[in-house]
Order: sequence, then structure tokens, then C-alpha cells
Amino acid sequence: MLFSLCALSAADIGGLWMGQVPGRFGKVDDLSFQFKVSGITLSGKLFGDEFDLQIEEGLVEGNRVSFIVTSTNYYSREKIRTRYSGVIIGNEIELIRERILSSAEKAARASRPDAKTEAAPTPFRIKRLT
Repeated sequence: MLFSLCALSAADIGGLWMGQVPGRFGKVDDLSFQFKVSGITLSGKLFGDEFDLQIEEGLVEGNRVSFIVTSTNYYSREKIRTRYSGVIIGNEIELIRERILSSAEKAARASRPDAKTEAAPTPFRIKRLT
């Protein structure tokens, strides 16, 4: 019985979701996703101002969800990977987002004695639109 409830939760998040996420300098940014679920595999996209970004490595397991979105820095052309993870709560998903550091970024931070510890990510919620 528990398995069927978990499978129902996973299948139930397909559709459009929207919310706001804490941005830079105290601003709030709008955020919207289109999710598709097949078994425990999550796919879809993050809608952007100029273009949409594909969801990668997406999983839905019970009420837990996680996925990665890769963007490209406009100036340096560097690939930036961001992990989203969270909990499905009815018609909302509470998420956190964390930048995935490259090996070079990790090494550079480790070599700086004055490197600041990053604050814990701030959770945010998105709501189902359809």
C-alpha cells in the first residue's frame, strides 16, 4: 500500500509550477518549471527570460524531489550547475537550490585561507499552476 502512495505522489507533480526564489541584493526572482514524471525519473524545464533550461538528473522518490539545471554565464561562457532538492507538500514543493562547484572552484576555495563559509540555502516554495 505504501508503495502505491509513493508512486501516486511521484506521478502527481507533472505540470506547471511557479514561485519566487530569494535573489541577489535582497531581491526576489520569479521562477517557473514544467515537470514531467516517468516512474521515478523527473524531466522538464526551467523557464527563463531569454531561453529555457532542461532539467537533468531528475528524481522523484516518495515525497522527495531533486534535479540539476545547467546554465551558461553570459560573460565568461562558464557552465554553472545548480542542484534543486526538496519535499513535495500537496500542491507545493519546498525547494533549496545550491550551486555545484567545479573541481577548479573547490580547489581555489580550499587554497584561500580567508574563504568565507557560505550560508545555508534559503528554502522557497513553488506552487502548482496546472
